[in-house]
Amino acid sequence: MIIGGIIAAVVVIALLVCWLMGLFGGISSVKAEEIARDDAGLGDAQYSIAVDKTFDDGCMKYDVTIVSDGILYKINVRNGKITGREKQDTNYGQDDSGQQAVQTTDIGIEKAAEIALENVPGADADCIMEMDVDTEHGAIVYEIEIKYDGSKHEFEIDGATGKILKRSDEGAAN
Repeated sequence: MIIGGIIAAVVVIALLVCWLMGLFGGISSVKAEEIARDDAGLGDAQYSIAVDKTFDDGCMKYDVTIVSDGILYKINVRNGKITGREKQDTNYGQDDSGQQAVQTTDIGIEKAAEIALENVPGADADCIMEMDVDTEHGAIVYEIEIKYDGSKHEFEIDGATGKILKRSDEGAAN
């Protein structure tokens, strides 16, 4: 009798945890598209949307990409709240004419960190959680992750120009 009650309690707790994580129930992919479209203010503009359901930061989220704007939205499956927005510049490693640029300068990882910190008001060097250097399309790209005030901010910064190529903000402020 006691074992049956314990098993029932474990099952109920497991179902509750799964619901809280968004593994079942919650909004549909169509609703996630609508939330992203409304937030982007696209109106009658031409666009296309791609939706993927992913497990991120302990819960299910829809990754909704609006192709015409290069914006990726992260939307909580359970409550439909936007938990992150990411604007991407798809021209990294290219000059203004669209030709592949030859990289002859490098700002360095310290300057890249400084640029990222300038874009998170109140954050300081102690808030930097990760710094990495990568090459994309032959160009040096610095990846900086900052955690500040309950939010996570990720940057990809062009190693030649210091231009922010990609920025992602997730957390309490969204």
